[in-house]
Amino acid sequence: MMTDAGLPQPSGCQPLDPRVAIDTAVEAREGRMCVLRGTACVHDATVAIVEVSTDGGESWHEATLTGPNEPAGPVEWEHPWVPEAPGVHTLLARATDSRGRRHDVGRDRLRVSPA
Repeated sequence: MMTDAGLPQPSGCQPLDPRVAIDTAVEAREGRMCVLRGTACVHDATVAIVEVSTDGGESWHEATLTGPNEPAGPVEWEHPWVPEAPGVHTLLARATDSRGRRHDVGRDRLRVSPA
């Protein structure tokens, strides 16, 4: 299932199955800003924060929540990023819910083209 913005949508949250999806259908070029997008869903709370790492988990940056944020429903997020080098980058995303629980669940790879 896709969201209105064409992003993959988690299909309902199960009690032990929170999800964070990263949409890697983005054109990324060295030195040029691109916007990473995705969805997050937790089972019995709302999503309080989504954080994104573009360096394999060394540093984390807060994403902006952009859609409705209902308990047990998916919320869309986005994060601007300027890749500093071409090549394949590991992207990670994690969500913290309104009860303070962190869910480290999104992982994908994105190829960045030379400038």
